[in-house]
Amino acid sequence: MKKRFLYFVLFIVGFFLGIVIWQPWIAKVVMGEGILLKKTESYKAFNENGAEINARFFLKKENQGKVKVNEIIIRFDDIPLGSRYLILVHDSSWIGSPSQSKKNYKLIFNKWLFQSEVGAKFKIINDPARKDIYYMIERSNFVKDTIRFTTFDELQSLGKEIVIIKQ
Repeated sequence: MKKRFLYFVLFIVGFFLGIVIWQPWIAKVVMGEGILLKKTESYKAFNENGAEINARFFLKKENQGKVKVNEIIIRFDDIPLGSRYLILVHDSSWIGSPSQSKKNYKLIFNKWLFQSEVGAKFKIINDPARKDIYYMIERSNFVKDTIRFTTFDELQSLGKEIVIIKQ
């Protein structure tokens, strides 16, 4: 009886260890080093000509002190990893470029996005007042249900401008 119990415990431990090694994002979520974001169908992306862009949207709501921050994480499926993800903060009119690597972002079952703590940090790329090397977007406009911005780097293959509309 004791032998069977020991084998059972070893099997369970081995099973969970195998899952953590096979999918390290699981361990990061459990350890609090990242979060899972659910895909939303509330937004659509278009280029300046009205052609729909292949993108997925994920909402992230968090509190930074007493301030509630709502972020929209966009994953452009047709773009390589360098510019695949953008973070939009509507209330602040910010567009951010996060640290992008396979460790920081992982699409899970096409419905969930793992975002690591490092991936949650971003550089603002649409603030002309900053005048630093990270300023990439020439024009951006945030109105009630629409966000428009000019493209850069790999995103230029989608069009000269991207328009995000809340449905």
